[in-house]
Amino acid sequence: MPSPLSFNSTEDIRKKLLVKNLPPFNNDGFSPTTNPGQSELILTNFSVVDSAEVEDIGNTEEVRLFLQNQYGPADGYDDRYSVQDVQKLVTQRDTYYKFVASTYTGTQILFNDDPQGTNGSLTQDSAMVQIAAKSLQDEFQYRVDEEIRQETLGRVNILSALQDPFIAADILPGRQEFIEQEWTIS
Repeated sequence: MPSPLSFNSTEDIRKKLLVKNLPPFNNDGFSPTTNPGQSELILTNFSVVDSAEVEDIGNTEEVRLFLQNQYGPADGYDDRYSVQDVQKLVTQRDTYYKFVASTYTGTQILFNDDPQGTNGSLTQDSAMVQIAAKSLQDEFQYRVDEEIRQETLGRVNILSALQDPFIAADILPGRQEFIEQEWTIS
């Protein structure tokens, strides 16, 4: 494949560079009617400008983008907070944010209303842990209740026969028991 940099394809650039770098051609009786190298390609000289340090640009952009955070308030934030500011706010909070974090076993949470953890009781722990413990107790109690219902009332076929005539038709001639038998050995 031939190179795209041929003599003809670079002619305009060469003419432009010659005009910029060489003094004008002066010959008696010669006056050019057009500028050499005039085409769609326009070369422009820009002076070298010292740009700011990358760190300075990064810091100013960080501040600008933080204050115009698209996920924050519509008007942006007023100030930036440092980690030290947040730590100072947390230490000055009321007792709502102060708690004793502990570790509890599942049986402690399930069988005690206020279990004693590794560092204190559940009432001394955070509100989130108290809500989670209460939810765990409620879910466990619900599952126990459902299992008891299935093992007692769930085995009574006569209740199902009141809603399903096919079960009633099996109970009346004795093809099905009133109470379902438990065949598992525990």
